[in-house]
Amino acid sequence: MKNARPKSRTARLFSKFSGKAWVTKTDHTLVKVEAELTEDFNVGLFLFKMYKGARIEFESTLVDGLWLSQRQSFDMGMRALWNTRRTRTEIVYSQYQKFTSGK
Repeated sequence: MKNARPKSRTARLFSKFSGKAWVTKTDHTLVKVEAELTEDFNVGLFLFKMYKGARIEFESTLVDGLWLSQRQSFDMGMRALWNTRRTRTEIVYSQYQKFTSGK
């Protein structure tokens, strides 16, 4: 919604993303997200800036009836104070094991 005025910094950040989300038909669980930053996002005058075009992806997988993280991917240009960098990170989760306590 273009005229929305988010109150929190997190809500302002998410309002600048555009993308797709996948949910399950049965329980409406969010299982995949692909999003791209449509405009630069600033925190303070020069503290932090994330540049337009940043991409994030999240995927979940069903393990023993639970939706668990399978993959997270971040590709972004950013500046923190005077340090500018490009970051590409992918985290893949696998080999889940059920944990039981001794009680």
